[in-house]
Amino acid sequence: MSKKFEKLEKLAAKGKGSAIVRFIKSKDPEVVKDAIAALGKCGGEDAINALTGLSNSSIKDLRIAAINALGKCGGSYNTTLFSHDLSTEKDPEVLEAIKSALGEIRTRIKTE
Repeated sequence: MSKKFEKLEKLAAKGKGSAIVRFIKSKDPEVVKDAIAALGKCGGEDAINALTGLSNSSIKDLRIAAINALGKCGGSYNTTLFSHDLSTEKDPEVLEAIKSALGEIRTRIKTE
């Protein structure tokens, strides 16, 4: 476990999305993926805004990671976004991530 990963986990536990956002600009793709996952854990406006931008990335792995993280954040905006994306997305792997994230959000809404 890297020190950056540990730091991201601590920031996520404290809900410090704005501090995590700066890590998504890292040159290290693993740090970026860890930051995306951490944003999904902490949620909040800063996290959702950053993840929404990444969900449109031209890099498929980042898109899928962002979609998965948004699924963990929940929220009606994400449901609307993903419902629209279902009708426009062409990549089967991205579509699967969208369906999974929607399912996760809907399950959370039912249990709340």
